[in-house]
Amino acid sequence: MQTLKSKLNGALCKFANCDALYVNKQTLSYAQLNNMSHYVAQLLDNSDVKSNRVAILAHRELVAYTTIIACILTAKTYVPLNIKAPIERLVSMINTAKINTLVVSEKYQNIANDIKMLLPDIEIVLIAEAALYQKSQEELKCFNKWQSLTNSICYIMFTSGSTGKPKGVPISEDNLISYLDFVIPFCGLSIGDRTSQTFDLTFDLSVHDLFVTWLSGACLFVLPESALFSPGAFIKKHRLTAWFSVPSTGAIMQKFGMLKENMYPSLKLSLFCGEALPTNMAIAWQKSACNSKVVNFYGPTEATIACAYFKIPDDYSEEEIIPIGKAFPHMSFSLSDNEELLISGTQVTAGYLESTPEMKENFEQVSSQDENIITWYHSGDKVAWHEGGYYIYKGRLDEQVKIQGYRVELQEIEILAKNYAKNNLIKAIVWPRDINSFNKAIYLFIQTNKKEKFSEELVEFLNKRLPHYMQPRKIILLENMPLNLNGKIDSNALRATLE
Repeated sequence: MQTLKSKLNGALCKFANCDALYVNKQTLSYAQLNNMSHYVAQLLDNSDVKSNRVAILAHRELVAYTTIIACILTAKTYVPLNIKAPIERLVSMINTAKINTLVVSEKYQNIANDIKMLLPDIEIVLIAEAALYQKSQEELKCFNKWQSLTNSICYIMFTSGSTGKPKGVPISEDNLISYLDFVIPFCGLSIGDRTSQTFDLTFDLSVHDLFVTWLSGACLFVLPESALFSPGAFIKKHRLTAWFSVPSTGAIMQKFGMLKENMYPSLKLSLFCGEALPTNMAIAWQKSACNSKVVNFYGPTEATIACAYFKIPDDYSEEEIIPIGKAFPHMSFSLSDNEELLISGTQVTAGYLESTPEMKENFEQVSSQDENIITWYHSGDKVAWHEGGYYIYKGRLDEQVKIQGYRVELQEIEILAKNYAKNNLIKAIVWPRDINSFNKAIYLFIQTNKKEKFSEELVEFLNKRLPHYMQPRKIILLENMPLNLNGKIDSNALRATLE
């Protein structure tokens, strides 16, 4: 089996004269991207700390994309950091991933300095975009010493954790190649195709964008922040041929009249993942992208980007939510007694970084009939089997929710609030509960006699520790927390106050 490094090296050389990346109104060829990435690889190779894991502090810019390629070429694990995340959360991720090297764009040097204050031993590699452009025209030199390097972990993504801190999900090269070997032929992209990049690099769906595009010889179009909530004009202006986003992006476009019939004839492939996909939005998109096949992907981060698909038939109307579909051919699904979807196969990660006993319970090892050990990942998703040969999503079995496509463990918010307030009578609620709602918000209920400035101080405390999508919309103070007959907090009673 070819390594990801050899696949990527081959693509960078094979498609040298083709467009590879459009970012910040600049278009780069594969040759230019290759030269830039080799320059970054040299910086990493010459750094004082020979770290096998590299954190990246950059956002929708060349520094980020060239560093990711450099990490693949030099067999290093890349760990993207969210520039909008609180410093304490970034420091927690860096410590959990045991990172010694931080690549930083000039724009975010101030954030890096704040991290350095808390982690004085971390090495900062500052990269100027101007230097990258200068190197883009230089003759490429080959570095044979990198050819023999290997690394089992390709990247690490952090998701919300129920323990009060984000949990790291390491994805191996084998996990990722297993995904790519199926999805690249499935997508059928080639030279001349123009693909979207809507996801932050801290969202694992971005990995699909990068490597499916570049290993196919297509060009990746990075949507600027200003176009993310109104991308219709961008699609048309750049004649995109492949689209991938969370369903909420499509829902916003539908709400503001950007899904009229035949609006996006250039699209030939439209993928959605990360949230439940409402059928009415999917059909509206299908009619708007009249030449495109529309596919719903499903999969948790622990199973490497996506592991199931459902190609939406014309005018599908059987369910209000598009089914998650059937497993990729090399993956397996099973149902537990409580209808939880269990996932196994070559895309399932070996486990979390710094895994607690509670976190290890998500992975169950079972002996097969031929005495092989199979690892089943407990997804927490409730599903139903359809006689048509696919699965239908029915909701969550726990309190995990999706906000803007990001996984949110409500317990993480509760633990932080309880520690601050020194009070256990605290409950985080998401409203509305509808699976297909894109207006979900978090409400934090607290039983307390404190009134003056308490809410403001708690908001400030949470702002320093949680990303924007996990911030409560409102903190509601109660004199008495409603309890059910078992003495537990009555979530239904709290929801009733929001109706």
